Amino acid sequence: MTVESFRLKKPNAHYLERALEDLAASLESALYVGDSETDIVAAERAVLESTFVRRSHC
Repeated sequence: MTVESFRLKKPNAHYLERALEDLAASLESALYVGDSETDIVAAERAVLESTFVRRSHC
């Protein structure tokens, strides 16, 4: 962990966008599944479809 990597954590969309680029995936073919509010905010910032999954430990 670095100070810069901390700034890039969710809800910043950096790592989602990077994963899409690394996988050569399109926004239209991607679905982000998250279990926290920051997951959904990050997906919205990356302009990704998303769904929220409630898990008992969260």
